Amino acid sequence: MEFATHPVLGIDVEKPYCRTLQDPEFLRDVKEPWEQIRLEGKVEKSFIYATLLSKDPVPFGFVRLRSVVLPVEPTVAGYRLLDVNELRGGGYIHMAGWLGKAQKLWEEEGKGTERSEKMFLRVIHRLDFQHLLSSQNPGKRYVVLYNTGGKNTCTCVFDKESIPAFRVGNLSIAPRGFITDETTYYFVILKQMTS
Repeated sequence: MEFATHPVLGIDVEKPYCRTLQDPEFLRDVKEPWEQIRLEGKVEKSFIYATLLSKDPVPFGFVRLRSVVLPVEPTVAGYRLLDVNELRGGGYIHMAGWLGKAQKLWEEEGKGTERSEKMFLRVIHRLDFQHLLSSQNPGKRYVVLYNTGGKNTCTCVFDKESIPAFRVGNLSIAPRGFITDETTYYFVILKQMTS
């Protein structure tokens, strides 16, 4: 996801205008029919998170932190996925609109196999495949990440208390938290690291 700024009005950091990535490097890895699908619209900043894709880690660090829009809220031991009705009921009309568009595209473009259609009736079910999203613990500070593919395996430690803000022109948008992507493996460090 990337932020879009209006040429005159700029960007509202509380409800930034977002759109799915149109970067050719990113789209190269996207499967049909999703490579042509675009979502855009305003989203409340409390649904903007940071992540790293499999290509982002380098030895002991990362190249690029990416922004992602997710209909989740942190809990004590994981993330709770919110559906359109819950979002509207909570007053999050922009995120509800974004997720509503995603659900409509999910239904129109098909979910793949018949088995997938039974497993993933809603797009949020696919987002939380095998509970890979909801089981992540937002309260744990350090995460060890490594890529799931590629020629070279790279590992880095990510400190969730030191997430940099995303720069948009001369403004910044702080992500609500860090969520590991399905293209990376991760291990949560339970005790605080010492030097």
